Amino acid sequence: MSAHIDTAPAPIGGIRMQDIVQPRPSSVRVAIALIGATVVLGLAKLVLTLYAPAGPGGHGFTVFTFLATYSVMTLLVIYLAMGASWARGGLLAVFLVGVAPGLPLAFAYFSVIPVSAVLTVAQVVATVVGLYLVYREPAASWFRKPDTVPAATHRRRGAGRR
Repeated sequence: MSAHIDTAPAPIGGIRMQDIVQPRPSSVRVAIALIGATVVLGLAKLVLTLYAPAGPGGHGFTVFTFLATYSVMTLLVIYLAMGASWARGGLLAVFLVGVAPGLPLAFAYFSVIPVSAVLTVAQVVATVVGLYLVYREPAASWFRKPDTVPAATHRRRGAGRR
């Protein structure tokens, strides 16, 4: 006869972790996969660029730009997966500053470097769809954290002092 041993951690303040953490909606999982795919597509574009003849400055700036941009994007995707609402805004800012202005260049590249242009358009589409998914329901409410502090115990600073 074996007894059941509960290995779950004891609840803190009477609240179990399962009661606080909501499961990640499927739209968030899809958005993470899409935005993560843009990093992989960016790596493919970097490889294509490194095989092309280098300009007078070499490929150093291209590699630096890739590392800086995609490191930030990777961190934002990780924080997005953890439920950080601010990561949505960070990804939107990176898109507006870095990706959207380069879209007209992608159309110009269709005649010169068609593979790179197709990868750029795929990145833009994946990012736009991913951002759309994280800003609409049910993902939008998943990013809003529940209020875990009871209203009766929450006081403003200086309340009750005279």
